[in-house]
Amino acid sequence: MRRFDLDVITGFSGQETIAVATLIYGGVLHRHPQLDICISHGGGALGYLFGRMVKAARKRPWAPQWLRADGAFESQVKRMWYDSHVHDRRSLELLVERVGLDRLVFGSNFAGWDQPDGEEVAGAPAELADNARRLLRITPQAPP
Repeated sequence: MRRFDLDVITGFSGQETIAVATLIYGGVLHRHPQLDICISHGGGALGYLFGRMVKAARKRPWAPQWLRADGAFESQVKRMWYDSHVHDRRSLELLVERVGLDRLVFGSNFAGWDQPDGEEVAGAPAELADNARRLLRITPQAPP
């Protein structure tokens, strides 16, 4: 994995995808409806594996009854937050299609090897800042 930095390039995404799946399949969000969790790098491979994960939630013998209902998995996915640090416009569009723009916050990997350039930062939708305030429960202060 360390050759070609695959532990960083693919390993993190795999771990993030497993985290999303475990939180949903394990019923963590179902048992804790007020819990907010933000998954980095757009949830890993969530956008791409979404259909496969939905099918597993409905068909696998270990899936709890509540998760088998139409829309249950999708609803759980939309309970989490995801950062926008995915490096590709089409990947970001797929993520928005799967989870909604209202569940995304800006991600930058500040000071990392893949930190976005100024143009990418400037082009981030303003909604991502509003979403971050909602996630962190920051209410705007009235001027003194």
